[in-house]
Amino acid sequence: MDAGLEPWDQHARDLAARPVVMSVLAEHLSPEEYGRLDAWWDAFAEDPAMSPGALVICHHDLWQENLLVDEQGALTGVLDWALVNRSDRAHDFTALRHFGEAFTEAAIAAYRAAVGDFDDAAAGRAERSWEARDLGGLAFAVEHEDEENILDQIRKVRAVHFGT
Repeated sequence: MDAGLEPWDQHARDLAARPVVMSVLAEHLSPEEYGRLDAWWDAFAEDPAMSPGALVICHHDLWQENLLVDEQGALTGVLDWALVNRSDRAHDFTALRHFGEAFTEAAIAAYRAAVGDFDDAAAGRAERSWEARDLGGLAFAVEHEDEENILDQIRKVRAVHFGT
């Protein structure tokens, strides 16, 4: 059942960012870093594990501004459903990594306990999508000609891909 929601192929969206971001990154990365990132794109594009299988309803913007918690830290609500559609369940766990590995693991464990359908392949797709997340953010910043955000996204890309 599609619930009247359009399908969302996050992997294809991530791949579409490549030409936009690589032209900008050519000016900000060393030749070695650029080559490593270019090779990462090739591997990401060809990774058969990125095929999501069944699509489920996803929020697509699970982030601190959209998660309400009580004083004990229990989730009490989720806001901003503007991007909701059908996609890979792993995508909703990508942004959660900003809260740290322990939080992400707890969220996945809670999802598995409640829904039971988040296997190791989904966890792997969430990990790979994390690697692409800030590249998509960079494409958004470039599209909106937001110089401050462009520099911030480049910093994030470097942190994720080069540990700097």
